[in-house]
This record gives sequence, C-alpha cells and structure tokens, in this order.
Amino acid sequence: MQLDSAVQTASLALQQADADITFTPVAETTLENAITEVDDVSTQLSETPVQTGREQDAKRQATAVLQDAVAVLDDARTALQAGDDLPDTVEQLQQTAKQTAELRERWEPFS
Repeated sequence: MQLDSAVQTASLALQQADADITFTPVAETTLENAITEVDDVSTQLSETPVQTGREQDAKRQATAVLQDAVAVLDDARTALQAGDDLPDTVEQLQQTAKQTAELRERWEPFS
C-alpha cells in the first residue's frame, strides 16, 4: 500500500533528521514526497466506487487514516522547517505508520 510506505519512510527520515544522521533538506524532500504519495492515495480512494456495506466501512476507515496521515505529515513538515524538537513528531509519525500498517493488513487481502 502506497500510504503505508509513505508514512513509514517519512517517519524514518524524521528520526534521522532528529539524530543528525541526515540533512534537513533531505528530510524535507522525503516529507514532501510522502505528502504527494498520500495525495495520490486520497485521489484513488475518492475515485473508488463502493457497493456493499463492508466496502463502505473499509472506505470510511481508510479515509480516517488518510486524514490522520495528512495532519501528521503536515505537522512534521512544519516542525522540521521551524527547527522544533522532533521526538514528539516522530512518535506521532510512528503511531500513524502503525495505523496504516494495520489498515493494510486488514484490507489488502480483500482488494
């Protein structure tokens, strides 16, 4: 799933920036790419027709996770650009990565 990979990659980039393992511009580019990936997934989801109640539930859950991912990625970008302390933001990204992985595990076999 694109979303899962995007959030996990952003989390790793922010962890590396926080530990001074990577340069801030590299982390910023990674976050921008992750935001683009989330936008792509959002577009795909909005264009996906649903026919059953189960599909509607899946789409609703995916939409909620997408909204969380967008908010956390935006917060991460803002924190990185402002030079803020990043551990809390990294934790938020890790939690969102867990949510996206759970969503993938739950629904991918049915897609």
